[in-house]
Amino acid sequence: NLIVADGVLNAPDYTRTCTCSYQNQTSLALVHMPGVEQWTYNAKELLPGRSVGLNFGAPGDSLAASGTFWLDMGEDGNKKPKDFREPNPNKPFKPYMFIDIDGKKAECYGHHSSMFAKSPYNWVGASGIIGASTIEIDTNITTVAVRLYFAEPGAKAKTGQRVFSVSIDGTEVLKDFDATSAAGGARKVIAKEFKYSKTDKPIEIKLTASTGKTLLCGIELIVEKK
Repeated sequence: NLIVADGVLNAPDYTRTCTCSYQNQTSLALVHMPGVEQWTYNAKELLPGRSVGLNFGAPGDSLAASGTFWLDMGEDGNKKPKDFREPNPNKPFKPYMFIDIDGKKAECYGHHSSMFAKSPYNWVGASGIIGASTIEIDTNITTVAVRLYFAEPGAKAKTGQRVFSVSIDGTEVLKDFDATSAAGGARKVIAKEFKYSKTDKPIEIKLTASTGKTLLCGIELIVEKK
């Protein structure tokens, strides 16, 4: 009794002759909503040749329309096991990624994306980590650019309440950055992209607050498209 009618999935009630003791007579209609949040879980298995994102405080993993696979990440990170061994270079390439977060009082938060200004990445900005000082990414993925995502979560936040600087591998890329001011208001996502070519050591992202606490919603490691 499932009827697809112009984008609406209908399930009319055709159970009037049922003699079940727990009969629920009802009809159901489902409408397609492509904007709804979609989260999944993939046991952190990465695919070669795909850009990867870290979505701090997210309820799960998600695949962006761009093809980037976003992994949910908590304040504890994903540290490298002591018995970890580098993949055999003579075998098919197997990407890995380990995250070490430094910040004694760093904590993640999460909201629904509908509370943020509509954008392709409002679901990335809806969650984040506050108070982190250093985020180190140990990976064998060759990254050509690092894109950082910010969005002030406080609905009544004003310019100047949260100001911090950001450096990547010791080079300052954002000085006295105010996400509220840069995005044009609170709960608006803004992304900053920086070219990257270093491959021999972990990627180190350092955040230093001058007013309030540091804030970061997501990190996207962009790989070269072939």
